[in-house]
Parts: sequence; structure tokens; C-alpha cells
Amino acid sequence: MPAYFSIVIQIKKGNKYNGLISDLTDVLISNGFIYDRPDHNCGDNSLRDVIEYNSAKMKDDFELGYDEHFSHDFRQIYWKYHNFSEVRQFYCNEKAMDWFESFIIIPEHDFINYPTSASGHPVFEPEALTSLKSLIEAIWRLGFVETIQTELELTEGAATLSALESGECPSAFPFAIIHSDIMNENYKHIFSKITKIERNGLLLERDKC
Repeated sequence: MPAYFSIVIQIKKGNKYNGLISDLTDVLISNGFIYDRPDHNCGDNSLRDVIEYNSAKMKDDFELGYDEHFSHDFRQIYWKYHNFSEVRQFYCNEKAMDWFESFIIIPEHDFINYPTSASGHPVFEPEALTSLKSLIEAIWRLGFVETIQTELELTEGAATLSALESGECPSAFPFAIIHSDIMNENYKHIFSKITKIERNGLLLERDKC
């Protein structure tokens, strides 16, 4: 299994509505995503079938039990996008949390070059980076999204909403979007560029990861 780059979309459960997953899917499609197939255990389900299945799970605040078979979980979607070898999307939910997450994952080797020396930094392929930044900005325009973070396989992972509200730094490898009202002054020393965007958002970017 390759190392994965992840886009982590966090959504408060209080923002849920019946067409939420469908609306998020529409944004992906309008930004160049092409439906490939569902996960291996889902037969030949259409995209509409998967949306309806996942929407029902989300409505029920479903969480996979510790000893429950994985086929009962939310269904993953395989997408075609930007000539990447693999793009997968899936949902994660815990009943104890007041938010849930959607992940979009892409093999790191598709667009990231790692340095040969320990002192170097990963280098992102510029065209892919531009496409991914446009993608997260389009997702952010959906009114129900609380944060969008990005992570690499060996980074610590996306911060929880409660941690962000307490001042923790979001995972931004290489960028993230948060609400400006949880901006921490220390971010100015961490990120090379901070840009105000719509919906009271801040686009945080790093020159080096």
C-alpha cells in the first residue's frame, strides 16, 4: 500500500441536511472528478446508489462497531481525477463527536518528490498543487464545511475541531482552510502565506513541508 496524501473535510453534525453528501459530490464533479467505481464489496453500484446509501448512514449517525463487518460501513468511492493513479473518498464518523469527516486520498508518489537528504523538503508537482488548491477552495464554498486540512502519511494528522478552537495549529501540508475567528497569531510564524477568502475563511499555505 502506498503512502497517501489526504484532504480532510470536517463538517459539524449540526450542519447536516438531507442533500449534503449529494451537494459535496456535485462540487467534486464540477471540479473534474469522474466517478470510477465503489469499493470492492459494493458490486456495480451506481454513484447515485452510493450517495443514497451513505446519506442514510449519515442521517442515522452510523458508527461501525468494533466487531462489526466492514461491509456495513460507509461506502468508499474511487474517482478519476487529474491523471492520478488512484483517488478515493470515504467518510468517518464517531457518535461521540459533534462532527464527521470526509477524506479524499491520493498516493503521494503521484505528485510529491521527496529529497534525497534528511535536510530537504518534499516538493509538490506545481500543476497538481494548483488543481488541489482550487479544489479545496471550491469545497470551502459549501456552507456546511468547518475546516479543510491536508496531511501527508508521516505527519501527525488533522487537528480536531475542538483542538483548533483551543489554538492548535491545523494540519496544512501544504495548505488548509479555517474560519478566521479561530485564527491564532502564532500562525504568522508558521505559514508563509495567509489569505482571506469568502465565508470568513483563511487559506493557510506553506512554502516548505
